[in-house]
Amino acid sequence: MTRVLLSAALAFVAAIAVPASAAPPVVATPNSEPPSAEPPSAEPPIRVVSFNIRFENRTDAENAWGARRHRAIQHLLDSGADFIGLQEVLPSQRRELVEGLPAWGSIGRSREASSAEGESTPIFYDRRRWSLVDGRSGTFWLSETPSVPGSRDWKTASPRIATWAVLRETRSGRLVMVVNTHLDDRSQEARENGAKVIAKFLAREAERMPVIVMGDFNAGPLNPARSSLCEGWQGSPPLRDCYAIARAGNESAAGTHHGFKGGTGGLRID
Repeated sequence: MTRVLLSAALAFVAAIAVPASAAPPVVATPNSEPPSAEPPSAEPPIRVVSFNIRFENRTDAENAWGARRHRAIQHLLDSGADFIGLQEVLPSQRRELVEGLPAWGSIGRSREASSAEGESTPIFYDRRRWSLVDGRSGTFWLSETPSVPGSRDWKTASPRIATWAVLRETRSGRLVMVVNTHLDDRSQEARENGAKVIAKFLAREAERMPVIVMGDFNAGPLNPARSSLCEGWQGSPPLRDCYAIARAGNESAAGTHHGFKGGTGGLRID
């Protein structure tokens, strides 16, 4: 199967996974129309949102979570996304998001040893279209001991995690694996090795399912941490950068870290 790497902050793209021997996947943005030649029997697109919501920090003043949570939740409601990958979500924010997104189920736990503390990278999924496959979801740590809660290595200041799930489409029965992560913001060594931990997981668990990987990578499209995933490191399924496909030639205006100022300069790290 063709695998998909999803990287889109505060936006969504759609992709259809097809057998490698078939035509390339159709990739659409909110401003594009589906091809008129698409056969009626084609599977509907999967819409995905990746959104670093910024942890609840009162020193953000007018940009603190309490001042913007309603707009953030409304944005997610309006997106019509099948899957939503969020980063920096504290337990209090998670509760508000669950309440504000009643049509979406969610999975994930915090990155700290105690599941009641710290940031998480939850995945929300549209329960009207998708259901969790029993026993095929969880969280692992981007460390040398991925199954140990709170573990960290490679000079990272905080534990880093990936949340994953296999979901089944109710109508067709097709399966999709979704992974959501937040790579380290300080250590390139941690970013590269964290991506390899994810790649090892995919090599072991993805089988022949379509795969969606999304998150805050804290690294631009050409960073080796992202290359490991796109190129299929040591047997992991190679992934495709959907933003690069959907908006080819527009990388100069694709920056995603703007400090609440709304600019598009800099690297596309999400």
